[in-house]
Amino acid sequence: MFNRNWPRHVLCLSLSLPLGSALACGPDFPMRLLDNRGQSLAELPEGNFNFEISRLGRAIAGLKNVTAATNIPGDGYGDAPDYAGQRNSAEQAGLTPEQQALVQQLRSLTDARQVEEQGASLPTEHMFYLAGAAAFNAGDHGLATEYFQKVLALPADQRALRSTWAAYSLGRALFAMSSEAGAGPDLLAQSRKAFEQTRQLSIDGFSDPLELGVASLGEEARVARTAGDWDSAIELYATQNLHGSAVGYSSLKLLMADLMTMPDDQLAVLLKGKAVQQPGDGVVDQSTGLVIR
Repeated sequence: MFNRNWPRHVLCLSLSLPLGSALACGPDFPMRLLDNRGQSLAELPEGNFNFEISRLGRAIAGLKNVTAATNIPGDGYGDAPDYAGQRNSAEQAGLTPEQQALVQQLRSLTDARQVEEQGASLPTEHMFYLAGAAAFNAGDHGLATEYFQKVLALPADQRALRSTWAAYSLGRALFAMSSEAGAGPDLLAQSRKAFEQTRQLSIDGFSDPLELGVASLGEEARVARTAGDWDSAIELYATQNLHGSAVGYSSLKLLMADLMTMPDDQLAVLLKGKAVQQPGDGVVDQSTGLVIR
């Protein structure tokens, strides 16, 4: 999915501006680059950057690109108030007017147990999801994960509308738990699996009006970066960019900025990362992938 020579591309992306006297790292780049890495990145030509990152990822078969519905210039997933408006609108789909009013009422509650009790008349997937969202918003991420897992444990035909939402939110809840006191060592890995599952559910045709399949790439990249897996983080952001997300593009620029502030010895270690798939060498393996609050 990702260019086998990503260390070379990382340096090219971050240093492709004629500021110094050293040779560039590719035949199509200016000849003077390396005197000031920070300034080079700050003044990075957008054309070069956009061209190079388009070669780093590989689109995932079956995963639809984002549309104007969620990819609003200047906004990102989770931003308010546009994101909340998109969520609220999508949340009304498939419900009767009475159920829609009940969902709005339940959204104002902060006690997940109350949501479960008062939302008993809703379809089970909606009730469990809303209870999990209430727990998440209250900071009880452990309880939130239980509710999101309950959604995903329902028979497939009973969770057509909230499967991608639950998997995505489960990933976020597990990631939040990973930074809490006494957190288990495998929470980051569990979080990544939840985001992989989000993508697979979207590919499999479960409702995804908020395009969380693509958004999950950026969320998983954040988890990978937290775990020190820069290879995967760059790969995921690049793939998110290929699927049309402005979030993937801006995240890659921020990631490159972080790389360029590192001491040379630390950066040298990162540039020895494992080789990853060259575009054209094969297809993305979805066989093991289970790939809003």
